[in-house]
Amino acid sequence: MDDERSIIKQLERLFEERFSRSRNGSGPTCDYVFKVENLSDMLNSFDLVATFKTGQRYCCFEPGCHFGVENVFWPEFRADMARMGLDRLPRLTIFSFRCIVEKGAMMILDRDPSDPIISEAYEYTIGPFTEP
Repeated sequence: MDDERSIIKQLERLFEERFSRSRNGSGPTCDYVFKVENLSDMLNSFDLVATFKTGQRYCCFEPGCHFGVENVFWPEFRADMARMGLDRLPRLTIFSFRCIVEKGAMMILDRDPSDPIISEAYEYTIGPFTEP
């Protein structure tokens, strides 16, 4: 369905735009890759994958620090959705939020930015998170 693919691409772009504004441990922004999967037929729930990329610096790899999907995230995200013409979508649920940390992603976490912790590859999944 073209409309579904368009919505998925718009949501992915919205997540990337919104969270590229996050600060990392040594510079002004973080670089993530987002993928929306398994969008429901009613367009109200989906799985979200966020990738912490090889060679990029982050303060940590915790979703609450970077994304805040449990609380303050939703009102601002809904406003961003309206700006992109997605305000027609019903109340959303991120059913499964999978974070992928690539081998070589760097964590600063209260360290000297010139001496980051280099991560091994791992993944974790949290959720669901529902828009209030």
